[in-house]
Amino acid sequence: MKRTARMSEAALQEQVVNVLRSYAHDDVCWWAVPNGEQRSRMAGARLKRQGVIAGAADLMLLDCGKLYCLELKTEVGKQSAVQEKFAGRIETAGGEYICAYGLKQALEELWRIGVLKREIVFR
Repeated sequence: MKRTARMSEAALQEQVVNVLRSYAHDDVCWWAVPNGEQRSRMAGARLKRQGVIAGAADLMLLDCGKLYCLELKTEVGKQSAVQEKFAGRIETAGGEYICAYGLKQALEELWRIGVLKREIVFR
């Protein structure tokens, strides 16, 4: 039997962004990386020339001089080879790459790295 996700990756990212907007410490700088949508070949080539990197994590967070890259996957999702390569580059450069599967794990990771004002409780 094939497992299905509770929500899409897009919906998952929207939920995580809502939490960051409401509960991230004021001194945490974070942003989304808009890499995920289908684009025309011309648009893709233009973005690549402008520095867009395939496999970049969904969210970047900078806190106390440390870069955290958060890749969001559904509970049944899987990282691509290019995402794994990006993860290695971030870790080599001194950042922390986090791949979270589902909303609960994403929020637990944000709490673990200390960017939230308080813990979010699931029921």
